[in-house]
Amino acid sequence: MARGFEAIAERRAQLLVRSSYLRAGFASDAKALQAPFAAADRVRDAVHWCRERPYVFGIAAAGAALLRPRRVLSLGWRVWGGWRMWRQIRAALRP
Repeated sequence: MARGFEAIAERRAQLLVRSSYLRAGFASDAKALQAPFAAADRVRDAVHWCRERPYVFGIAAAGAALLRPRRVLSLGWRVWGGWRMWRQIRAALRP
């Protein structure tokens, strides 16, 4: 009976060593992913900031329209055409 407990204790010790080795490997792998996740967090924060302050884009668009009306109008037509094309493509891809 004592021998069974020794085997279990030995197996437990092996598993603990393996677990610490795997934990260290996961930590090392996670360090490689820190930079991409940090960049994704910054993008998410920027999108959140933009959604909270839509007036900033309105002011920027109005300023651009005052300074370069032809360019803004040209860009507006391109954006509108791209939006229409996107809607057509999306409708065609639906089952």
